[in-house]
Amino acid sequence: MADAKVQRRRFLTVRQVTEYHPGISERTLRHWIFGAKERRSWEKGAVKMIPGNGFAQVMVRKGAKILIDEIALFEWLGG
Repeated sequence: MADAKVQRRRFLTVRQVTEYHPGISERTLRHWIFGAKERRSWEKGAVKMIPGNGFAQVMVRKGAKILIDEIALFEWLGG
């Protein structure tokens, strides 16, 4: 086989991300999670859609548990 470097995906909880990467606060992560998907709002009696921030591609949601793909997180931060 070729000597291609394969990066293993590592999934972390919100708390683990903040422990391993102290530059990212838990509050900031939870803000990104909240804004991850498109959501509805109302303005002057009309429904308005607020676009998501794209963070949904970084996380996996299983019930109440949220896991964050560490490699995808830094790719997302890189823009």
